[in-house]
Amino acid sequence: MNALKSEITRISRWFVAIAIVWTLLVAASLAWNIHIEYEHAETEILTKARAHFNKDKAFRMWGASHGGVYVPVDERT
Repeated sequence: MNALKSEITRISRWFVAIAIVWTLLVAASLAWNIHIEYEHAETEILTKARAHFNKDKAFRMWGASHGGVYVPVDERT
């Protein structure tokens, strides 16, 4: 009976150790994935912000090249 109890205790310790290692691996993987997603989001945000800024800048430069207004000057404008 003592041998069976010690065997169960040994198996329980291994199970707990494996469960702890598995949990740490999953937590590390989650942390790494969150870090990578933040980096990708930041890159995407900066790319879109630059694109919108460049679009607005090009539109304003186009307007400035036409006399500084966005529409032709006539009696209505």
